[in-house]
This record gives sequence, C-alpha cells and structure tokens, in this order.
Amino acid sequence: MTLHPSLSLLLHLTLILPTTAAALSIQAASPPALLHPNAVYPRANAFHNLSSPTPDKPLILASYTSLFPPGGHKTLSTSISRDGGKSWRFLSDIWTANATTHDIDNAYPLQLPNGHILVAFRNHDIGALTGEYVYYRITICLSTDYGQSWEFLSHASERWAAGRNSKNGLWEPLLRADRRGRVQVYYSSERGAGRQDNVVRVSDDLGRTWGDEVVVSTREGARDGMMGVVEVVVPGGGEGRLVCVFETTEEDGRFAVEAVESLDDGGSWGEEGRRRVYTVKKGKDAGAPQVVSVGGWLVGSFMTNEGVDGGEGEGVDGGEMKIVISKDGGRSWDGAAVAAGRGSHWPGLYQLDDRRFLGLYSADGVGAVSRIFEIDD
Repeated sequence: MTLHPSLSLLLHLTLILPTTAAALSIQAASPPALLHPNAVYPRANAFHNLSSPTPDKPLILASYTSLFPPGGHKTLSTSISRDGGKSWRFLSDIWTANATTHDIDNAYPLQLPNGHILVAFRNHDIGALTGEYVYYRITICLSTDYGQSWEFLSHASERWAAGRNSKNGLWEPLLRADRRGRVQVYYSSERGAGRQDNVVRVSDDLGRTWGDEVVVSTREGARDGMMGVVEVVVPGGGEGRLVCVFETTEEDGRFAVEAVESLDDGGSWGEEGRRRVYTVKKGKDAGAPQVVSVGGWLVGSFMTNEGVDGGEGEGVDGGEMKIVISKDGGRSWDGAAVAAGRGSHWPGLYQLDDRRFLGLYSADGVGAVSRIFEIDD
C-alpha cells in the first residue's frame, strides 16, 4: 500500500528517548506504515494462511474501526502484513453498522490452532431519539476462510443498559488462548458511575459458549479498564504466569497505569499483587495500556497527556504514545520513552521477534499506522 503523504510529518514529530533502564534503549527501526487513512483502535495478532503455498510464513493480521460519512456508518475491518508491519493490504470487512443507532468498536483478533479466526468487539445499541445506550454486547465473530468472510458466532456477554444515571457498559475486549487450548475473553464491566471492574470469561468450545465472569482487577471507587495481557516466562517466574496491565482512576479522578498477575494461566487473579506501572505528573493522565513480551523483557505502551501543552482539563486521548520496559517480569517498570507524538490515539503492540516489536496507533490527520521499534542493550 502506498504511504499516506502525511506520514512524512510523523517522522519529524516522533521522538524516541532512552529508557532509564540500565543499558536499554528503544529506537524506531522503520517509518510509519499506513493501515487505513480513516481508522482508529488498531490491534494486531499472529496470522498463518494454512491454505497458501507457504503456510508456515508468519503474517500479521490487524483489525481496526473506520467511520465513513455521509451516512455515518462504522465498519470493523482487517488488513494483513506480509513484511513484518512495513506495509499493509486490506483483507476484509467484519461488521458494518449505522453509527446513529449502533456503536461498534474495540475489535481484537485471534487465530485458533485450526486456522479459524475470532474477533471480539463491543456491539451496542443506541436509542435513535435519545442517543443513549440501550443494550450492551461483547460480540464474537468467526472466519473459517482465513479472514476473507465473517459470520456471527456468539455474545460473550450482553445486558440491557440500566439507565441514564446507572452505568453498566461492557468495553474493550481482548482475546487469548490459554495453555489448555481454551479461549479467554477479557473485557471491562461497569458496576456503576464510579466503579468499573476488569473480568475474564473462558470458552471450552472455541468461542461458541462462555463461562462465568472471573474478576481480574477491582477496587471500590476506581474505574479499572483497557486491559493488556501477556504470558511471562522468566527465571523464577514459571510457566503460566500472566501479567495484566490496565488503566485505573486515582483518588483525584486522574488515570494511571497499574498491573495484576495470575499464576495459573488466567484462572484466578490476585489483587494482593496489584502494583503501579506508571504514574504521571499531577493533573495529567495515562491510559489505554497494552503489553507484549520481547526477548525476556516486558514492553508496555500507553497514551498520556503528560508531555503536551494544555490545562489540567485536557484529556488523555490525543496525547503521546509512551513505552515502558520491565526486566523482571512486570514487578518493576522503567522508562517512559516517547514512541509517537501528540495526536496519537489508542496504541497497541505486537511482538515481532526477540528484539523488535510493532507499535500501532491512530495519528491525527493520517489514520491508523504501525511502526517497528527495536530494543538495544
């Protein structure tokens, strides 16, 4: 795909700083590559086309949300990269809805061992007259032809909206396969205006039916949300240990990034191990975190308004994308390298190899992009 002309501007806006971790730094290893010029919330996962002449060649499958006026239709779509995120080719549309009556977003893909692909996303009904949410869903779609076409599979969770003053929405799903081959769907569940919990459900039949909610993180009076989950294998850490990073509100209502861990592959989570990943300076926010494992290190991303001009009321969305690194399996974090400048939204991560990872985000005036980053020591 031909690069958008505005991508040259990103090259000047992007600044990569050394992390504070001893002898570690993060450098950009490629220019930004365009996924779609009018898209947000890009997420990526590993993809193999088992019907191709080279089924073992690893590809990358990305999903994102695009808005097409007039008519105000939102579409969830996919693209694939055959060169490690340096370029992208459109693959298919998953779901389209009228944005005045439906809110679809937060698509997250996962390929199963049999080659089938699942995508989870939020899928909410909006009242045509009121403009308010009427019904909430976390929907799962299935492709059996390597992403060429999609069909409805299940709702992992659904419920009626409780009303104007009683928030009970379902948000930002994430899919992963556990060591037993079961599918896990993580999402954020509002318990009221001042509280939101992170939860997970497990499917034993590849996404057709789902078990009960298991709480991943919860704190009275806090809004935990926007999860990233990664398996950690480090000396002394054992197999099946997961780290979940997420945004949460502090006492003053601002957002910071915290983490919890599971020692049994996501079957249970311990609030006693909850720890801070990143705290921004007073009056600023950090949110929408993701995490991947790269060569024994954990790499975390988030967006923050910490380094941009503006008053305390300026929101976190549209700030900078920053990167932090953990060298001890998520128990402590260093850095805060700027990976993408002001106007970078909803960043995601994808591991390429033991040194490189892909950062994905939507950039003002450009669209959804990816960029390769490399860890140097």
